[in-house]
Amino acid sequence: MADEQLRIAVAGAGNLGGKCLEALAEVDGVTVVGVGDPDGSRSTAAAAAFGAEAFSDHRQLLQQLKPDVLIVTAPTGAGADLVRLAAQTGAAVIKAPPLGRTLDEAAELVEVMAAAGLPFAVLAPRRFFGSYRGLLDGLDRLGKLFLARAAYVLNWDRNLGWRADQASAGGGVLLDAGYQMIDLWIGAMGLPEEVYAVTGRGGRPYMVETDGEMEPRGIYDTDDTAVVALR
Repeated sequence: MADEQLRIAVAGAGNLGGKCLEALAEVDGVTVVGVGDPDGSRSTAAAAAFGAEAFSDHRQLLQQLKPDVLIVTAPTGAGADLVRLAAQTGAAVIKAPPLGRTLDEAAELVEVMAAAGLPFAVLAPRRFFGSYRGLLDGLDRLGKLFLARAAYVLNWDRNLGWRADQASAGGGVLLDAGYQMIDLWIGAMGLPEEVYAVTGRGGRPYMVETDGEMEPRGIYDTDDTAVVALR
């Protein structure tokens, strides 16, 4: 039916999840039925604005509500299991980047959703930024690009949390912060034939001084610096 509402759930009520919910409030034809976040107070507050159900367990959200679409804005480490469960419960998925923590995981998730016959997309909100849009919309006028250079500097504050843990994040700045910048160049110039990359950790020391004593900062095995050349 033309007036049928698309039932949407959001897994992750942090900064990105909140922005997605704000955007959904402006869209006709959709109903937010549930919001999930391990922080129950955060999911409750986010869900209340829509009269939706709040969950502290993403699995229960999917199993109980069986939404038409699941928007995954949870940390990267939780994303793969959510996509797999969404395929089992019949939900299409829109996932925050990156697609997966590794190439194998990314390929597996694509195959899982394809086997279930469900749409699967990765968020790329910067495609709608004025600077990104200006390049993509101007390609016909610019002609074939033969050389492009970009630099991106980001400060995630001192507490990197899961972003410092390779098992949870998959990678650091290249996979996370660099994802959308690389997406822009692929959109403008096509897939590269060769890729060269050097990554490292230099901006955040393993040991920090506290009250005159040196203490380990904790897990920190993701890259914080990357240089990439695409041909």
